[in-house]
Amino acid sequence: VIIFSYSSSFAPGTMPYAFLFDHLLWSHAWQIRDLQRYSEILKTVQARTAASPGTPATATEAQKVLRGWHFLYDLNLDVHEQIEDRFAFPAIKEHAKEAGKPDMESLDHGHEVVHRKVTAVNDMVKRMSETPESLPSSLPSLSQTFEDFAAEYRQHVAVEEEVVRRLVTQYMPEDAQRKVGKQISTFARAAPGAKLSLGMMKELTKDDPVKAERFRQMMPFVVRSVVAPALWVLDGELREYWSIFG
Repeated sequence: VIIFSYSSSFAPGTMPYAFLFDHLLWSHAWQIRDLQRYSEILKTVQARTAASPGTPATATEAQKVLRGWHFLYDLNLDVHEQIEDRFAFPAIKEHAKEAGKPDMESLDHGHEVVHRKVTAVNDMVKRMSETPESLPSSLPSLSQTFEDFAAEYRQHVAVEEEVVRRLVTQYMPEDAQRKVGKQISTFARAAPGAKLSLGMMKELTKDDPVKAERFRQMMPFVVRSVVAPALWVLDGELREYWSIFG
């Protein structure tokens, strides 16, 4: 969920824009992947409960629906939204000024739509967590609301990636990126999901040589080769995440 993070790892002039955009792409790749996985979870649980009317959801099914959303929203999407709204977008607006105003106003509107739709999903999941016995009867409505949000989000990030790439490349010098990068790094390391973010960065390198090389360049050896892999084994929260989305 980190956009500008670890910018201070680079010597000046070595990677003037790529590190920012890489992180944005990685964040979105992680989110899009887990949106699809959560969609599959909802469909599977809904099909099973529909085949056995009156049967409550199992503990495992409830965990996947309720805790799965916790990992996807509380530790990922919500933190990502805060980073963009509090740090990334204000910095881009500051440097792009009037030239970037139409694009940034469009992104802000997109954020408002996405926020409204993801809040609708989050409110439904909260109600379900308070009355787990309602889970089977509430799943059809939850699934429809979630798919509406997911479709909107996929469209939004596709536009966002193009706009951010263009405006940052044109208007944000490297020192400005480094400045906001330090602010975001400080925020992200203290935010919920920081360990999950690091573990997922490592996970996304497995089948992508470009991401693997960026990860090698960004992270000290001990972090990428010892700390990140160990988190998946030793950290209880990450193990739970993997039991749901793995």
